[in-house]
Parts: sequence; C-alpha cells; structure tokens
Amino acid sequence: MALDDPASVIAGDHLYVTGGLNGSVRNGFLHIVGGGSSESTVRDDVFYAPINADGTLGAWQTATEKLPQVRLDHTTVVSGGRAYVIGGVNGSFVAQSTVYSAPLNADGSTGAWVGETALPAAREDVSTAEHGGYVYVFAGKGAWAVTTTYSARLP
Repeated sequence: MALDDPASVIAGDHLYVTGGLNGSVRNGFLHIVGGGSSESTVRDDVFYAPINADGTLGAWQTATEKLPQVRLDHTTVVSGGRAYVIGGVNGSFVAQSTVYSAPLNADGSTGAWVGETALPAAREDVSTAEHGGYVYVFAGKGAWAVTTTYSARLP
C-alpha cells in the first residue's frame, strides 16, 4: 500500500524515509502509526518491520492493535518503551488535542492504545522532541499557524 506525506527516521547509521507521516524506531523495528493513503483516507493502522543487521527492512506487518481513532498530520514520539501519538486531524480533518500511547512489544507489535492527558489546545502538523523524560510539542496549526510550545513529563 502506498502512503503519502513522507517522514524520515534515523536508526544507527541508516536513514529510513517512510510514507504515512510518522515513523519511529524501537527495539530494532521501524513503526508507522496512522497517516493517510490519499487526501480522503485517514488511517488508524499501525505497521512495523524489523530492521535487519545490514540496515535493510524485513517484511512489513500490520499490528492487531489499531489507534482508537484515525489520525493524520500527527506526530509520534517513542520513550520508555511506549509510542505516543500526539494531536493531528481526525477523519473529518479537524485538529485534535488527544494523546494516545501504547507499549512497543519485543516482537515489534504494539499493545493496547490508551488515552493520555490531552494537549491544552488542538494541534496538527506539529514537531516534537523527547529529552530527559520530557516531550516537547512545537508550533503546528490549530485554527491557524501557532508558535506555542508545550511540554510534559513522560511516565
């Protein structure tokens, strides 16, 4: 399946460019969470593939645990063995403030997704960084472009 809106992830000395907007790496697996396969299709799927010793990717698999809601133009952060999906738009292309997290299992799959504390305001097309147990959510769009930065301690 082709997914639009590419994202990039660095793992070791390899750069991976993926479709679907968000990529993350944990335990030797590359993950894609949500995204869109066309301007009218927003997804709740989670895909993952093992990263082989030579840097190539193994076969893509679809996780059985899907996001609680479809999500596009969101961001994904990995910390403490969990993936966090932050903001984005829903299937009606309305910006969201929701945050979901799920454990990343040793086999590359995800556990059940749960709701976390929401952002103070809805955001899409944000950038994020994780450092020292905190996640930082930068700028993005709500009703219009914003410059606000939010931070939260990760469990």
